[in-house]
Amino acid sequence: IAKLRRGIVGDRINGPPDLVIEVLFAGAERRDRVQKLDLYAKYGVAEFWIVDPKAQHVEFLILRDGRYVITANAADRYQSPRLPEVEIDLAAFWRDVADRTPQGS
Repeated sequence: IAKLRRGIVGDRINGPPDLVIEVLFAGAERRDRVQKLDLYAKYGVAEFWIVDPKAQHVEFLILRDGRYVITANAADRYQSPRLPEVEIDLAAFWRDVADRTPQGS
């Protein structure tokens, strides 16, 4: 939830989150890439990230006019255009993932 919208957080969240992050798993790709994409767009989730750990790739999607468009990241760093407090260093992120993941996983 964006800093400016924290008022929707109480005992429950009263409205769509500003950012949803999905991590792909074998067998669930279609659900995450199609069904959830459509569902999140329908309810107005402003930003949606799809993380593919096998490919070490993240797709950053921004909701525009009811549809998601892919946003490019520059030099292994992504700064959310919708959430100024959200930034990720992708090279450091994937290094951390490798350091914390058992070999062969």
